[in-house]
Amino acid sequence: MNKSVITKFIDKYHLGGNIESVKWETDGTGVKTKFISENRSMLGEVTLSKFPFEKLEFGLYTTSQFKKLLDVLDTDLDLDHSKADDKVFSIHAQDKKSKVTYMCSDLSVIPSPPPLKQLPEFEVEVNLDSEFTTRFTKGKSALPDVTTFTIDCKDGVATLIIGYTSVASNQVKFTIDTKEYSDIGKVSFSSGLFNEVLKANRGAKTSTMKVSSNGLAHVSFVDGEYTSDYYFVAVDEAN
Repeated sequence: MNKSVITKFIDKYHLGGNIESVKWETDGTGVKTKFISENRSMLGEVTLSKFPFEKLEFGLYTTSQFKKLLDVLDTDLDLDHSKADDKVFSIHAQDKKSKVTYMCSDLSVIPSPPPLKQLPEFEVEVNLDSEFTTRFTKGKSALPDVTTFTIDCKDGVATLIIGYTSVASNQVKFTIDTKEYSDIGKVSFSSGLFNEVLKANRGAKTSTMKVSSNGLAHVSFVDGEYTSDYYFVAVDEAN
């Protein structure tokens, strides 16, 4: 197996170190993981359709450590596991000369995201193209300490604001193209997590962002054999 297949899967949920503890579920042909951010402002699921591994469930408590162990190995590697009483307690990876072992965690200590109930109507769909990604990532880089971004839809125009507050403040603001539009007013979400999501899925074949006035955004990507879905819960305006 090519190591990049695994690390690309990891990057899409690890999100620059924001998501550490997850459960991997393999079904013999693919692998998926569901996750939730520490502040519970985002939950998601990433699936890789081609991942030839025995049907298993195992917990990675520190994904960053697992990724560092994989960095030791060459490009082509083999994966294996050890288990007792039908519970996986370690994952092994090796190339032609080196072998690494990661000790898995009990699934009881891995955060379990709540099931998604009936989704609200998404009145706005944003054109999440490469221009949008570039503008957002540059804007977030200019305001690294700002924690939120705001989608503002009024009078037929959709605008994204990084750093919006009700008082004068440093901010980045740009108009955005929409496939579906409604005057839903202002809805704010975590800018740091969203920025990492955009970076992890840069170059995806299809990208969509849908926003509801009820305080939820659904961001999804299809990138070859990878499918990524992220649900952002509305947060308070930037502080």
